[in-house]
Amino acid sequence: DTVTRDIRLAGACMPTGGDFSPFDGTNTGTTDKVTMRTGLVRPSLTCITYNLGANAAQNATSLTLSSSTGSISGFQVGMGAYIYNPQSGTGQDFIITSISGLTLGSDTAMNQAYSSTPGLLSLASVYAAERRTYAIDSTSNPKVPVLTVAVNGGTAIPFASGIEAFNVQYRLFRNCPPCDTLDLPTTTADWQLVNELIFNVTARSQAPDVTGNYYRRSAQFNVKPRNLIATG
Repeated sequence: DTVTRDIRLAGACMPTGGDFSPFDGTNTGTTDKVTMRTGLVRPSLTCITYNLGANAAQNATSLTLSSSTGSISGFQVGMGAYIYNPQSGTGQDFIITSISGLTLGSDTAMNQAYSSTPGLLSLASVYAAERRTYAIDSTSNPKVPVLTVAVNGGTAIPFASGIEAFNVQYRLFRNCPPCDTLDLPTTTADWQLVNELIFNVTARSQAPDVTGNYYRRSAQFNVKPRNLIATG
């Protein structure tokens, strides 16, 4: 249920152009990794996003935002964020390290220059965002594999014990029916055609029976995201 919720929220309050994708992943057979990006909202359910108020040079670690009220709301130190450059159609994740007036500190140097110049496809924006990455840890305790979750690139924490297989596939809105299904999209165009995620999961008992065999149960579930750029 939690994974389904994260997938359905992925892409909400985030950019809708360029190469941005609410998903990322790694294909490693039956122990895949998947990341979902979701924009955060205020108690009023408005998206936490502001335009850039001053140009940010490449390698800068602070960002000045623009606000008609002279103040910003919703951002917090330690929160994840995403800055998007509509000129290049690219952006980057970062963690907010400080807030001073209209200026946010970033734990990551800017990978490019971001413009605050108004005009068509020129004004960069900053979004409060959360990245949640699910992956299997089979090394910390080899006897009991664990599905973990890491938030905003932080330390992975145990989420579901006994999950030994977590295979993710991506169904595209292309050549339907039956639609192309990939183990992992490799191009921007493919990521933006993702219309459904397919999970094949196997859980096993934490201990074997008297004969040394584990009890296993496998299941498949499919989830359609609701906030994609291109879903047909």
